[in-house]
Amino acid sequence: MDRSPSFESFLEAAPTISELKKHVAVDDEKWLDLGVLLEVESTKLKNISSGSATDLDKIGQMFEIWLDTAPKANRKQLLASLREKRIGKSTIADRYEDYLRKIHETSSMLKLSF
Repeated sequence: MDRSPSFESFLEAAPTISELKKHVAVDDEKWLDLGVLLEVESTKLKNISSGSATDLDKIGQMFEIWLDTAPKANRKQLLASLREKRIGKSTIADRYEDYLRKIHETSSMLKLSF
């Protein structure tokens, strides 16, 4: 009996911060719009924005806040937000989804072998 979650269930789980920093590198000002779509508190986004960090560091900070404050933060929500027209990061979303499919398939195959 296959006890591994479906890919859809896997997408509904929260991502890890290391996964996000490695695979969702929005290295321009779109990180701020993404934070708004993910419903990160505006005052926290403003604090990040006013800092002197690089955009990659800022998106990392935004993701940390998102994961810490959004109880339903999940991969599916992030993929949909990246694909929003105003964000325009479909290529990043596609690559991230491909990565997620690979790790899901790998973990499913490992579970089947035991």
